[in-house]
Amino acid sequence: MMFEVRDGVDYMNLRIPPPRFIIDKLLAEGEFLMIYGDAGVRKTFLGLWMGFCIATGTDFFEFRVNQSSMLIGNFELTDHRFQYRFHNMGNQFSFDRNQIMAFTEHKSLMVPENFAVFRSVVLNLRPQACVIDCMQEAYARDELSEELLAIFFGNFRELADETGTAFVFIHHENKNEAYVDTLSRIRGHSYIKGKLDAAIRIVKQPNGGNQLQYAKVRHVDNLPNTNIFFEDGLWRLR
Repeated sequence: MMFEVRDGVDYMNLRIPPPRFIIDKLLAEGEFLMIYGDAGVRKTFLGLWMGFCIATGTDFFEFRVNQSSMLIGNFELTDHRFQYRFHNMGNQFSFDRNQIMAFTEHKSLMVPENFAVFRSVVLNLRPQACVIDCMQEAYARDELSEELLAIFFGNFRELADETGTAFVFIHHENKNEAYVDTLSRIRGHSYIKGKLDAAIRIVKQPNGGNQLQYAKVRHVDNLPNTNIFFEDGLWRLR
């Protein structure tokens, strides 16, 4: 039933179960998380790592993970390049069929027919989490248009509400270093950051490693940065 109105006393006494976390403190069912950063910081590798951690129940660095079914959508790389990266990283994990699934598609989800097909895939597979790599290609519209971004995120919001799937968007950061606020480094209209439940910026470090900066986390007040490095196909804590 839509708009089921309750008396305030009854509403106060509702016992609504807490959200099931997929990644402790960072991502619960039906939520939106964004990984963003400059070119060359290995955003795709981090998205893949997160995907395999979710699929296998492996801790995501210092965060506990509840093993969940995973779908990874590649909208940017060629099939060959993506499969190569997927294969190399997948070799670092042990998993069975139907724990993690993947596809490559180079079509904008802003085209209604394309999103309808994508929606049917999610409804059929019912993954508990899904990576969209990258938003620029899946969206393929003006990133400064609040009207168009509202359609894009609105479609995903409806799908997440219907299925409980959490979506992880891989995105770029803007080049304007005048932005002191880490969250404002997300490229595009400020509407984007308002639709996110969590946002993780990945940056290069002078020592050759990377740092994860938790620009937005809905479930805790703040989190300290995480220093990591990539070696032999694996992300490790530094």
